[in-house]
Amino acid sequence: MADNQPSDHRDKRQRSEGTESINKESGRSLHEWAGDDRYRAERYAHPHKRDKPFMPHDFTAEQERARPGIDNLSVHMELYSRIKDQMEGEFVNEKKSAFEKKWKSKLKEEVRKEHQHGLMLDLQEENRKTLVAEREKVKAALRVEIEAKLRPQLLKKIREEEGEATKREAFAFARKELPILEREAIRGEVEEELRPKITEQVRENERAALKEELKIIFKPVFESEFRQNKEEELRKEIEAELRPVLLEEVKRTGKEELKAEIRDEIAEELRPIIREEVKVRKTKALQAKWLKEHLAKQASSAGENDKEA
Repeated sequence: MADNQPSDHRDKRQRSEGTESINKESGRSLHEWAGDDRYRAERYAHPHKRDKPFMPHDFTAEQERARPGIDNLSVHMELYSRIKDQMEGEFVNEKKSAFEKKWKSKLKEEVRKEHQHGLMLDLQEENRKTLVAEREKVKAALRVEIEAKLRPQLLKKIREEEGEATKREAFAFARKELPILEREAIRGEVEEELRPKITEQVRENERAALKEELKIIFKPVFESEFRQNKEEELRKEIEAELRPVLLEEVKRTGKEELKAEIRDEIAEELRPIIREEVKVRKTKALQAKWLKEHLAKQASSAGENDKEA
């Protein structure tokens, strides 16, 4: 519509002044005059010519002879200023969009780093809790196994100690209760029979007493060494049993964490693309709205110019 405005003014003035003979003599129609206006509008929009005002000597000789004799310089200057303002506005918008894009990318990178640091701390805390729980489970299993293996050994030791004491008590009771006469009568025989046994028993008693003393002295050492050795053996056995299970569980949890991390990275990569698409749609909608308003303004200005003419 902007291209047709000068043509409409000229056509009306030509009709009012009776310039139909000029058109016939030059052999040019009104549409060809409108083509001259489009040519001049394109000339103003050209980069290396846009700052040059349109002058009458820019016409060719044929165009100069075919001119209707009126000066449309004000109309062309108005068109030139309009195109220049539009191009300056587009330049400013391009600079602004470039700055916004750079600032948003920088802010997005900072937010991504913060999220990565937070996720790293969360993963460290989860791993720590998992290791503590696994350690407690291993300790509980080790305690149960050690107790199950040490219980029969301790019971056996207690039975042996109680059996020795019971034998001594029974022998002493029998010696006191034997009749004195029978004891005197059979003393010789009993002595002959019991001397080696008594000697052996005394030795055994002394050996047992010495063993008890040694047990009392060395029992803490032996027990600590026994427990330490057993615990080490049990720990190695438990580790050998639990290692493949824990390894499989760590692999499974690691795969799940890796899948979650990959999903987060894909979502992070898709977010800017979706935002860019939304931005393009909004920009297209704003451009369509601006073009509609611009065309409406041009139509209204064209109507006012028609009324004035």
